[in-house]
This record gives sequence, C-alpha cells and structure tokens, in this order.
Amino acid sequence: MTGDWRFATPERADSVCESVISYVSYNDQESVLIERVDLAATLKLAEAKFTHELSTSELPMWAIRIQVVTLEIAAKIAQLCFDNIEMLCTREPFTIIGWNHAIWHFSWAISHQYRHGDTAVKASLQLAYKGAITRSETLERCNHIAIHHIRNDTVVMGDIHTLAHNRIQQLVVAPGNRIPAKLCRQ
Repeated sequence: MTGDWRFATPERADSVCESVISYVSYNDQESVLIERVDLAATLKLAEAKFTHELSTSELPMWAIRIQVVTLEIAAKIAQLCFDNIEMLCTREPFTIIGWNHAIWHFSWAISHQYRHGDTAVKASLQLAYKGAITRSETLERCNHIAIHHIRNDTVVMGDIHTLAHNRIQQLVVAPGNRIPAKLCRQ
C-alpha cells in the first residue's frame, strides 16, 4: 500500500481490498476456523510475545481473531489487551509495522472475538471492544480500514495476503503448525 492509507470506508465494500486479498472470507467464520487450535497454548505464546515489547507483539492475538473462544479464553484476551495496549502505542516500528498497525490488528482481533462470541464472551470483552472502536478512530494511518474491519456489518475474516497467511502458521498452536523456538523464548 502506498499513498494515502485511507482506502477503506465503513459500511461500504472496498473494491481495492477485494481485488488484492486472496485468503479472505466475508461473514463465513466456518471457512477460516483452524481445526483443533489450542487457544490456551496460543495465549501463552501471545504472553511471551508481549514480554518482548515489540510493535508486532499483538500478532498472536490477531491470529486467533476468528476462532470460537470460551468465557475463560475471552477473559484472558481482555486481560492481555488491558495489560498491553498502551505498550504497543510506544514501540518503535518494525519496517512499516508501527503502533498504528499494532492497534489496528489488536482492535480487529478484539472486535471479531466480541462479535462472534456468545452473551458471556461479549460481556467479558465489552470494555476491550469499546476501546477497540475508540482506538481505531484515532489512528494516524490505516484508520479507515481499521474502522472497516472493526465496525462494518460485513465481517472481514481470513488472512488477507500471503505474508499474513504464512505468519498465521507460526502464531497459532494447532496440529501441523510449526512454532519457531525464537517466538516462544522470553
């Protein structure tokens, strides 16, 4: 992406996004669920990533945004959000992945888990979800696409592009996924 990063608009389909995203599904959670994902182990990986305090530390949370979560997992997700969201705002960028990208992806994850959750999950994620909506509106870059992913009636799921698709395999603990040892070290 180059230029004005404001290429998505809430409440409207985005032809630019639809033409370049090869792994995406819209409102089709079943097509993107990862079989036998170990959410508790993935959240341990997420906790380890947060201790690194990088602008990419939120990516394990983003990687599980489409999975069906229990109340216990939702509570852990909310706690990780509250414990780490401010840290993400102060991290140095990794290439183009800076605080805008981190907040966008973390907010996107919270939004999807909230919207896919049952009543108990929604109650557990309510404050984190409200924060996700507010934060996405204040981003310096990517705010329109962030708002699109977080509030739009059409839920954007999937991995969006090949790099994201490949990265998911390293961030979600599930049969067949190989987690590099360096990601697990604290």
